[in-house]
Amino acid sequence: MKKIILLIISLFLISGCSVKYDLDLTGSEAFEKMQVLENNSTNEYFSTLKNFSGYVEAYVNHQEPDVYTYNPDLEYYNFNDNSTAENVDFTLDYNFPKDQFKEGNIINTCYETIYFNEGETLNISTSSKFLCFEKYISLDDVQINIKTDKLISEHNADKVTGNVYTWNITRNNANNKPIILNSTKASSTEVPENNTKLSLIIISITVFAFLILIIILFKYKNRKYE
Repeated sequence: MKKIILLIISLFLISGCSVKYDLDLTGSEAFEKMQVLENNSTNEYFSTLKNFSGYVEAYVNHQEPDVYTYNPDLEYYNFNDNSTAENVDFTLDYNFPKDQFKEGNIINTCYETIYFNEGETLNISTSSKFLCFEKYISLDDVQINIKTDKLISEHNADKVTGNVYTWNITRNNANNKPIILNSTKASSTEVPENNTKLSLIIISITVFAFLILIIILFKYKNRKYE
């Protein structure tokens, strides 16, 4: 169901509003969220965004039907509206089973292909070209944030803050801006086995040296008072 997602994004981007895409992989599911912010009430698209409501399918639908009505058999993004009279502020979010995330509607909107796999390791890669700039001439930039607890061994993120990897996509780099994120087996909260063994060895040596020191001091004290 790319058509309605593209329509929503076009309204976001033509209006010059701020759009941030977040993907949290630290839990048992893949939590996807897109936040939309707009505070220019004089913009011609402000009222359209203010009145936005509707059902956005969570899973991509390649048939792109012309009529969008609620279907109880389908899954939809959660729509949360925190807008005020002067500001637009709403989000679309959904918890995907991790083996189904690559079929998500939003992520498939601006990339032609996506590879996603998470087990002992995490592997994410997309096609090179970010397509939305070709479709919406007013789009200036997009921020994508991916949070993971895996030990990342390879990535092409523009910025890393803790365990959050950020890509800043602009019109100038959109032709070659894939997302690449690959990990080793261990998670960032796990202590590698070699480090654990080394720590145990150091602790053992320290304790042994401390005992030897106590014995020497004890013998020296006894001799002193003989």
